[in-house]
Amino acid sequence: HTRAHAHPPSPPHTPAVAACQNARMGPGGAARVLKAAGPALRASGFDVVWPITVGLYNTKVVQANIGTAKLTPLPTYSHGDETLALLVGNSRGLWKPFKASYQRNETVQRCPHPLDLGYVKPALRKIFERILPNSMDSLRGRPLDLRLAHETDPDRIVAFTRLAHEAGLATLCPRTMLSIHPLLGPWLSYRAVVVLDVRVDPQEDLAEVARFSTSHRSQYLWGWSPSRDDYSAAVLAAEEFGRKEAGLSRSDDCNNSSNSRWQWGEPSPPMYDQNASERLRLLTEGLLEYQSPASFDDGDSVPQYELTEASKAWIMLRQAVASEVDKAQQLPNYSTSQWEYTPEHLLYHYDRNRNAFEG
Repeated sequence: HTRAHAHPPSPPHTPAVAACQNARMGPGGAARVLKAAGPALRASGFDVVWPITVGLYNTKVVQANIGTAKLTPLPTYSHGDETLALLVGNSRGLWKPFKASYQRNETVQRCPHPLDLGYVKPALRKIFERILPNSMDSLRGRPLDLRLAHETDPDRIVAFTRLAHEAGLATLCPRTMLSIHPLLGPWLSYRAVVVLDVRVDPQEDLAEVARFSTSHRSQYLWGWSPSRDDYSAAVLAAEEFGRKEAGLSRSDDCNNSSNSRWQWGEPSPPMYDQNASERLRLLTEGLLEYQSPASFDDGDSVPQYELTEASKAWIMLRQAVASEVDKAQQLPNYSTSQWEYTPEHLLYHYDRNRNAFEG
């Protein structure tokens, strides 16, 4: 994978960055959508965004029928398999805007499921139904389909981790069933797939977006748009990882597309070796006695500030995955463990404990 740029990092969100985006991305539909929707998504904490074609999901995930549940294809509108869809997720960057919204908004506080229904759903609907069409006249009045990760209707369920894997965003670990992003490791979550009535060319438009998103001159590092606080460390990690994957020395420019080992449309590669996979298998089997703590039907918050034992066990598994990825890469400026969710984020993510908002 060529996922970084070798030049010294420059601050994100600057006019120079915008000019570079305009010059490099050209007129492609995916690039225009990312440019128009990206700032609002980032400000709302949805800092992981990956463009795909609907055809990739319908063919590689739905038709392949991997797993036990029958999946429904995504709509194609008038563009067939070349219809654009965005896989939207988040790193730990979601917590601050979500917490701020909860604390100031009584509607979110009264919602039985503050994150999924009180925050994520209305925020994404506002971005894609109002902000994006106002920035792109060509999208006004055109259909879109917003498939949210918490939906339980069988006709609307999306296999998010499998989609991320097949699209090259994050590797699906067969032992733990966790997604592993090349920079974030296991510290990411998926929120939605948004299907837009926009045609894209997979090999020209999306491949170019993917190549450009590997450079720190873009606002995305392999689909992730780090906060200002995290940006410098993220760029260093991306440069180290990109050089290693491309087989380059520290002085080489790892953003040269001729060095790329990953091509758009290919799945993500393994992030660690067979020995690590076996260690994670044993650890996962030891956790089977615990019921997964994060369910949509979360009910009332537990009146405590401590994580439940089940949640501690599942967090330990996630930490173990991060550790194995870091050991496998053995890079001085690379650590997926540094992107672990904050304690209050973990408290709410796993136990839906509303005491997390009091910190």
